[in-house]
Amino acid sequence: MDNNKFQELVLQQLQALIEGQKETRNDLTKLETRIEAVETSIKSVETRIEAVETRIEAVETGMRSMETRIEAVEAGMKSVETRIEAVETGMKSMETRIEAVEKNQLRLESRIENQVIEKIRGLYDDREIQNVRFERIESKLDNVEINTGYLVAKVARLETLAKAAE
Repeated sequence: MDNNKFQELVLQQLQALIEGQKETRNDLTKLETRIEAVETSIKSVETRIEAVETRIEAVETGMRSMETRIEAVEAGMKSVETRIEAVETGMKSMETRIEAVEKNQLRLESRIENQVIEKIRGLYDDREIQNVRFERIESKLDNVEINTGYLVAKVARLETLAKAAE
C-alpha cells in the first residue's frame, strides 16, 4: 500500500474516531444531563424523605403526648374507681344503719302501741269507775232531793201549823 492510501486510510480512521469521539461526547453529555436529572430527582426524594421524617417525628411526639394524656386519664379513672368504691362502702354502711334504725323504729312503735293501748285501757277502766261513782252520787243526790222535798213539805206543814197556832 502506498503512502497516500495509507494516509487516506489513517485520515478516514481518524475522522471515524473523531466522529465516534463526538458521538461519545454527545452520549456523555446526554448521560451527564440524565445524571443531573437523576441527582435532582434524588435531591427531591431526599427532601421528601426529610419532610416525611419530620412528620414522623411530629407524629411520634404527638403519640408520646397522647400516651402521657392516656396515662393521666387512666390514673384519673383509677381515682374515680377508688372514690366510687368508697361511696359504695358508705352506701352499704348507711343501708345497714337504716335497717337497724327501721328495726328499732318497729320495736319502738310496738312498745309505744302497747303502752298506749294499756293507757287507753286504763283510761276506759277509770272512766267506768268514774261512771259508777257518778251513778252513786246521782242516786245519793236523788235521795237528797227526795229527802229535801219531804223536809220542805214538812217545814211548810209546820209553818202552817205554827201560823195557825198563833
